[in-house]
Amino acid sequence: MIQIHPRYKPKPGNSSIISIKGHEYLLINQNDTFYLMDNLCPHKQASLGLGKIESDEVICPLHQYRFNFKTGKCSVERFPIQIYAFEFMKI
Repeated sequence: MIQIHPRYKPKPGNSSIISIKGHEYLLINQNDTFYLMDNLCPHKQASLGLGKIESDEVICPLHQYRFNFKTGKCSVERFPIQIYAFEFMKI
């Protein structure tokens, strides 16, 4: 389980890029429910944190591939993205 400091919590409808042990993650807040996924698009390594959030998807800023942050599915079937289990650290 990935541990995340609560200072990285984005506001509803926003996201935060987090680097943990050299790996970049994207933390998304959808109506105070949080999701954690890889930040880099598996197609051309663009930062998904620079993309738009629409409904349950992050849209890659480079080629507009859509990644569902609940399931990891991509609009282009061969490019699924990893979704991670995490918890916020108790401070």
